[in-house]
Amino acid sequence: SFSKKTNALVYFSFLLYMLFEKLPDTNVFIMSSNFNFSDKISFLNKKYNFCNFNLNDMKNKKINVMIEIFCCLKNETRKQIKEHIPHLKYGLFQLGNPHYIDSSNFLYMGDNYNGTPSLYKKYYDFIWLLPQYERHMTYLKTMYKTDNVYIASTLWEPYLIEYENNNEVIPINMNNINIGIFEGNILPTKTSIIPLYICEAYNLKNQNQNQNQNQNQNQKYNINTVHLTNLQTFSKKQKFQNNLHELSIFENVVQVNRPVELVKYIKKYKINVIISHQIHNSLNSLYLECLYFNIPLIHNSPEMKEYGYYYPEFDIEIGRKQLQDVIEDHDKQR
Repeated sequence: SFSKKTNALVYFSFLLYMLFEKLPDTNVFIMSSNFNFSDKISFLNKKYNFCNFNLNDMKNKKINVMIEIFCCLKNETRKQIKEHIPHLKYGLFQLGNPHYIDSSNFLYMGDNYNGTPSLYKKYYDFIWLLPQYERHMTYLKTMYKTDNVYIASTLWEPYLIEYENNNEVIPINMNNINIGIFEGNILPTKTSIIPLYICEAYNLKNQNQNQNQNQNQNQKYNINTVHLTNLQTFSKKQKFQNNLHELSIFENVVQVNRPVELVKYIKKYKINVIISHQIHNSLNSLYLECLYFNIPLIHNSPEMKEYGYYYPEFDIEIGRKQLQDVIEDHDKQR
C-alpha cells in the first residue's frame, strides 16, 4: 500500500465504515480485536464510533449486524458472540483469496495461523466476496455450509494517500530506469518471481541488441536498479538466492527484507516503473494507487487491462515487450 500508516485490509475496513455511514437511521461502529484503531487512523481528522469486543458493550450499543473482516477473531469469541446475542446477523467479508489462504494454511503456516476459522463455521449468517473471488463461491458455500454467499463491491478512494502526501505528485523521470517490485511474497497469489523474470528477459534482449551497437548510444535503455521488497521469507531460501545469482541482472537487484513506505521509497530511489504479478487477485489496491500517481504499471490484471501496460497471466515475453514500451516510449504516451 502507498499508505505509511496502515495496509489495504485495514483501509478497506474504514472505507466500508464510511460507506455504511451514508445509510439512513444507521449507527456504525468499528471493532478491533488486536490493536487500537483510533491511533491508526487519527490522520484522517475524522471522528469514528468504536465498540469493544465485549458482550456488554455490544448489547449496550444495540449491535444487530456485525461484519468480520478477513477472519480476524478467535473461534471461541465467535461462539460467545453468537450464543449471547442470538438476534445478531453475523457476516464475514472475505477480502483474501480463500482457496490459496487455506492451501497455504494447511501446507505451510501451521496451527498458529488464524486465516480461516476451523470451528463454528455455522455461525456466519452471510459471507461477502470481492468480485475477483467469484470463482470461489461454491467452495465457500460448501465449506461454510450456507447458500448465503454473495459478491460485494470492491472499494477504493484516494482519501488516505491524498491526506498523507498532501496531494503531491510523484515526479517520474525516465532517464534512468529504476524498477520497483513490491509484492507481499506471503502467498503464491502475489510474488516477485514473474516480475523479476520480466526484467531478466528484457535485460538479455537488450544485451544482445547492444553487442553490435555502440553501448553508449543505448545506455538510456539499460535497467539501472530492480528493487525487490518484502523478501523476509524468500531471502532465507537458498534456492531463491541461487536463482537470483544466476540472473544476468543480479548486480542491479536491490534486496529489501521488510515492508517499505512506498511513496517515500519511490521518491528516494527514483522508482519510475512498477511491475506486478497476481493470481486471482486482479483488483489490487497497489494497481489503483500506481495509476493514481501516474507511475507506469506493468501488470497482469484482466479486469484492468485497458489501463497501464498489461500482459496476460504468466507471459514473460509480452511482459518484456511492455517493459520495453515503457522504457522507450512512455514519455511520448504518458
